[in-house]
Amino acid sequence: MTSTGFAPPVDVYEDEHSVTLKIEVPGIDEKTSTYASRTTSHGARRAQVREEEKEENFRRVERQYGSFTRTFTLPTTVDAEKVSANYDKAS
Repeated sequence: MTSTGFAPPVDVYEDEHSVTLKIEVPGIDEKTSTYASRTTSHGARRAQVREEEKEENFRRVERQYGSFTRTFTLPTTVDAEKVSANYDKAS
C-alpha cells in the first residue's frame, strides 16, 4: 500500500463560550498542540494488512494512509492560556 499524506475532514463550531474543532480521525494516534494563536493536530494512519493478504492482490484501495498535519489560526477572542484538547479514540 502506498503511504501518502492526507487531510482528515474538520468541522469548526463556535458559540459565545468556545470554539470547537472536530477532526475525523477514528483509530488514529493523534496529538494536538497549541502555540500562541494556532492549534495543530497531527498523526498517522498505517495500513493494516493481514499476513495472508498480499499487497499486489489489492485491486482497489480507497482509504487513505500516511501522516497528516492540520493547523488552524484561532480567533483573536480566544485566550491561548485556556485552550484545551481532548481526544476520543472511540469516535
